[in-house]
Amino acid sequence: MGNSNSNQNGVVSDILNSHPIIVFSATYCTYCKIAKRVFDEMGTEYNAIELNSEPNGKEIMKDLSTNYTKGQRTVPQIFICGKWIGGCNEMRSLYKTGALETMLKDCCQGDITCRRSM
Repeated sequence: MGNSNSNQNGVVSDILNSHPIIVFSATYCTYCKIAKRVFDEMGTEYNAIELNSEPNGKEIMKDLSTNYTKGQRTVPQIFICGKWIGGCNEMRSLYKTGALETMLKDCCQGDITCRRSM
């Protein structure tokens, strides 16, 4: 049992290290679509992990909620430079205050599109 959890931690860690902006999402989720649309409108590149399309999506979500998102088991779950910012509501609040743009600039070498940091 310990090996399975360790292996899954590695998968989540690898995902978080694969791109500066990660959105754990589901293809059917309206809030996920809204969050991704915000990034699209900003021109920000992100990696969306559609958990309902991943063979190990349930395990990834369990690991996220246990080790990364303080028990949150909903989507979207958004990470910027490996830091969990929350879901759609938190992202929209950050966007409205300008804090999201600041976070993206800090994460992606001053470029909110995050194209240069790849």
